[in-house]
Amino acid sequence: MVKIKLICNHTTSQKRSKEIEQFKLKRHNHINFVYNDEQPDYYVIENHPFYQNKRHFYDPKRTIYVHCEPKISRDTWNKWKDHETFLYDHKRNWNIPHVINEKTNIIDIIEKKIIKNEENKRKLSYVTSDLDMLPGHKLRVNIMPYIDNLNKYDIKPDIYGREKVGYFTKFKLKNYLGEIENREDSLLNYYYNMMAENCQEVDYFTEKILDPILCETLCFYWGCPNVKSYLHPKSYINLDFSRPKLAIQTIVNSINNDEYTKRLKYIKESKRKIIYELNPIDIIDKVINKKL
Repeated sequence: MVKIKLICNHTTSQKRSKEIEQFKLKRHNHINFVYNDEQPDYYVIENHPFYQNKRHFYDPKRTIYVHCEPKISRDTWNKWKDHETFLYDHKRNWNIPHVINEKTNIIDIIEKKIIKNEENKRKLSYVTSDLDMLPGHKLRVNIMPYIDNLNKYDIKPDIYGREKVGYFTKFKLKNYLGEIENREDSLLNYYYNMMAENCQEVDYFTEKILDPILCETLCFYWGCPNVKSYLHPKSYINLDFSRPKLAIQTIVNSINNDEYTKRLKYIKESKRKIIYELNPIDIIDKVINKKL
């Protein structure tokens, strides 16, 4: 049994370990996450080791370093590791879906037979915040009024999100449904969804593309320029959020042409790859076994 202690900057080791443990498959039975004072065989640092102004202990020679934020964010807190020599420094993004939560796990997603309601074939879900700090934030906000007018093309947009800045109110969106409690509900019940990353960066992609695929939803996507290196290029549709009118035409044409049905087999192919090849526990396991 290999004992792993996971340290991160956004929650406790115990909570994060329980989240990551949900990705365990049978082949990972030799890996066990610990989070108290028990001495681990290896440490995994996610982003950085400071949580609530406390720096966690770790041994760099037995530490795997990973990150899940774009460079624009990493640059503000990466100085701490300038003089560290880790067992392994994972240069790419640590890709973790969000649809896997305390109520589900990777096995549920593998075994779940997803049946979508035919009545929703001309519906689109759009889940976004109304923040406007990063490039992707601004694109997501600017396109809101255009999405809200998809009704004139006989497409029903359902717009979800937590209002912080006030754009949902400012734009007087007719199809804004407020904050959604369970992310899966904005995906499992829809054939189409649209998402934009916070930034556009090589090798940086997140739950914004992973979650729709795991829920077998066709995503109109803006973000990672080389995501096709990881996921089948027909399992999503690139969408230029910076050109809203063109983006709307892409959405309308795709739904009119029933692209979902044409691409479902590719969505399922990428889903299998997320589960069996991009699984975060596999990164840990491969480092330990010197396969990375």
